[in-house]
Amino acid sequence: MDHEIPMDRELLERLPLPLAQLYRRAHHAKTSLARHLAASHLWEASLKLLASVAVVEYAALGRNVATLEDKLRSLVRPAL
Repeated sequence: MDHEIPMDRELLERLPLPLAQLYRRAHHAKTSLARHLAASHLWEASLKLLASVAVVEYAALGRNVATLEDKLRSLVRPAL
């Protein structure tokens, strides 16, 4: 790649380890497809982390909304 984008070291140090590893994998990928797939995995993992934080924050509020509680119960099932 002629126009190499420098790795953001400050961001890399602040990210949780799994996200930092995915960021490095995306940055160092040799092909466009590998770069795309690694970036997609990074996005998916980031979204799941954000969702888990949102659920924990909601639970900490102590409010009970029946319709939302039913939807959150379905998240308990593990998925690959």
